[in-house]
Amino acid sequence: LQQKTMQFLYDDGEMLQFMDNDTYDQIGLTPDQVGDAEKWIIDGMNVDMMFFKGEAITVEPPMTVEMKVVETPPNFKGDSQGGKKPATLESGAVVQIPFHLVEDDVIKVDTKTGDYLEKVKQ
Repeated sequence: LQQKTMQFLYDDGEMLQFMDNDTYDQIGLTPDQVGDAEKWIIDGMNVDMMFFKGEAITVEPPMTVEMKVVETPPNFKGDSQGGKKPATLESGAVVQIPFHLVEDDVIKVDTKTGDYLEKVKQ
């Protein structure tokens, strides 16, 4: 087994393109190969990949990621009792966030559980 840090470059529509940070070699992986990690990665993000006999077998996003909220329902008066609402992040992942957060806020999320951790100060 070999572990490498790879940078996610872009999704070309069929494959997710990654670059080896040491050699600058690029590889393409299908969404099936990337698995659940796909919802936590955005362009330019580093991920850890495990290789077996030269083939990528796992893709691990960072333990936590900071992402922008791109879609969430507006707040309503009285929504201050610690409830949650769904929010779509820039990667397409949907997480539950506190009512007081709005679109364009940047939040930190645990990639293992999908839990909201905190709002990122900008």
